[in-house]
Amino acid sequence: MSGKEYLIFDLDGTLVDSMPFWENLATELLHRHGIDQLPADLHDRIQTMTLTDSAVFIQELFALPVTAESLAQEMRALMDQHYRNDIPLKVGVYAYLQNAYQSGRKIVLATASSSVLAKDCLRRLKLLPFFDFVFSCEDVGQDKTQPTIYQAAARYFGQQPNKISVYEDALYAASTAKRAGFHLIGVYDHQSKKEWTDLQNLADETIDFATVVKGENK
Repeated sequence: MSGKEYLIFDLDGTLVDSMPFWENLATELLHRHGIDQLPADLHDRIQTMTLTDSAVFIQELFALPVTAESLAQEMRALMDQHYRNDIPLKVGVYAYLQNAYQSGRKIVLATASSSVLAKDCLRRLKLLPFFDFVFSCEDVGQDKTQPTIYQAAARYFGQQPNKISVYEDALYAASTAKRAGFHLIGVYDHQSKKEWTDLQNLADETIDFATVVKGENK
């Protein structure tokens, strides 16, 4: 358990195993529009974008005869189904959050997903009561290549960054939080295991929730 009283958690890849669904979203969307031949690096190119920005990118790249806004709505609808129905919780997360909540920690979410989708997912997985607030990149107007969302959470807490732990699995987001002065806890995720060594070197602490639940500390 983090020694800090104030905790910021990422959602995708940190608390829930949603990254396979996000990685397949552009493919799922484009298949619906009759496009099966996709660039091999498409996911890498949109990985750090908000859903709105990725819709604009996809609309322009494939010259689709629909608006970027309608694509974004379609993508939200697809992910809404997944968040409400089948995105699973990562092993060990519930017990960890419950312990943090019961010990009096103040907890917020900072996610690149929309706040509505995030809340739907947390509610289904019985996690929503643990969180004081849900921050979304779309709501603050910047993705996690910028520290805006973490700074918004710090203002909410009324604390300086060094008093707050940020839990992130993605190296680019973790780097942003670290540069902004937050206490960084790197979270292991099998989808980003290629970055794990770099994340371990960057982070102040690391954790694998699946081993914590077995009584092993990372």
